[in-house]
Amino acid sequence: MRMPSRRTAVVSVLAVLAAGAAVLLLTPARGGVCFERLGGPGPNSNTSRLDTTLDIPADQWPDVARIMGDFGAERRWTVESGPGRDDPAYAWLDMCDTATIVRAGNRNGEGGGIGFGIIHMAYQGPEALAWQPHYRELHRRLEARWPGRMRYVEGEFGERIARPDWVDE
Repeated sequence: MRMPSRRTAVVSVLAVLAAGAAVLLLTPARGGVCFERLGGPGPNSNTSRLDTTLDIPADQWPDVARIMGDFGAERRWTVESGPGRDDPAYAWLDMCDTATIVRAGNRNGEGGGIGFGIIHMAYQGPEALAWQPHYRELHRRLEARWPGRMRYVEGEFGERIARPDWVDE
């Protein structure tokens, strides 16, 4: 059995590397936000969640973003800023692990306010409420900074609700 020449081996390795590079370059990038990366449909009426708005001025968004960023970084979650980075009227963070997603935004440019929401990609069973411990901890931090400024919105259609009892468990 004849061994391939050194030149043939080098050409073969280069061909494999070129093919790999072509695949990487031609494969579309995965989405940058948690829903896209996790392959989820996004929040809907089956999603266990709670959205919260903070009754604070828009110029305090950087403080909210810092608290949110620290919260995500402590958990080694992906912490991303999103569209509107150059627009002070709109900015958002997106944090997630394999199933829990936390989004925070300053939506003053769209008629909304500063707020955050937490959902979980498991829609049924006990895992559906796995976001609640994360919510309680984040809520505690934000409420310590802005006591009494939280407003609660539940569900896909954004109905305002009273402070849920489980927040204080």
